[in-house]
Amino acid sequence: DFVHQTGGGGIFGAGNPNELRTAAASLWNEDDALAKMGASARRYFETSLTEEVNYRALMEIYEHAISLSHRRQGLKRDATPGN
Repeated sequence: DFVHQTGGGGIFGAGNPNELRTAAASLWNEDDALAKMGASARRYFETSLTEEVNYRALMEIYEHAISLSHRRQGLKRDATPGN
């Protein structure tokens, strides 16, 4: 799905070397399709995989993990007799 969404590659069955060979051969013979696919992949990279985008995503992951950790610590304290 990811490759189809970006237009930056082709799909072939996992563990199926014949499909891989067929996909590679079709690109080898189609300069225009290969150029279009490369341009699409580059566009996706430049808009979705930049340092800034990855940094924001990583910070969201860290914030979520910290939040979960704080909630779990709070639950543990509340479950202790006398709290």
